[in-house]
Amino acid sequence: MKEMLLLFVLALAYTGVEKLEQGVIQYEQKVNLHRRIPDPAMKERLPEFQTMQTQLFFNPEESFYKPLEEEEEDLESAGGGVVMRFRRPMNEIYRHFKEGRKVEQREFQGKKYLIEGQLKQLPWKVTGEQEKVAGYHCMKAVLKDTLMEQPRTIAAWFAPDIPVPAGPEHFGSLPGMILKVDINDGDLIYTAVKIDAKKLQDTDIEAPSKGKKVTEAEFQKMVMEEMKKMGAQGGRMIIRQ
Repeated sequence: MKEMLLLFVLALAYTGVEKLEQGVIQYEQKVNLHRRIPDPAMKERLPEFQTMQTQLFFNPEESFYKPLEEEEEDLESAGGGVVMRFRRPMNEIYRHFKEGRKVEQREFQGKKYLIEGQLKQLPWKVTGEQEKVAGYHCMKAVLKDTLMEQPRTIAAWFAPDIPVPAGPEHFGSLPGMILKVDINDGDLIYTAVKIDAKKLQDTDIEAPSKGKKVTEAEFQKMVMEEMKKMGAQGGRMIIRQ
């Protein structure tokens, strides 16, 4: 309780700027591929980074996060030769803050899964660091994520002048919109590149409804089993969110 009180006290320090409570944020998701590939020869065939664009629709009560567009991407070697092609997973995340619930549509191995659950308060710790992201003054918060097989260090920069507890992917529960996330010091970075303040249509924010219903635990177990299988076969998943 004391930590959350401190968060709101710090947020109140940002005054004099008109609050933004509704609009669309475009994020760039940047993955460091070379950190996930141990084979030096394979690294030479792939670019160091893979990027994709996502967007977040938000208002004071809800948010909806999804890829900016559905497309296939070619990863090319330094010499310009195409080495692989893949289709980006069309993951979607709906959150209702007042009701404390979320609905996620996750795509895995060409199939869609629907996961419903409660919003969780992440154990963020606010630091004294500040940074400007997409024109907004942000404060830095950090946490240790131990839910994955390999623990992750996560840093987030949130803007109190956008008083909505949301952000890219499943990140949120801070007194301001998260405009930047850095996982494991550059392993995976989300950065807001465009913020459009506009009145949303009723159809801009809708909970996904397609896919096989599973629990979060069931979905994570399925993914982990497949990752172990690929590891035993000498394969590797490039993207892990």
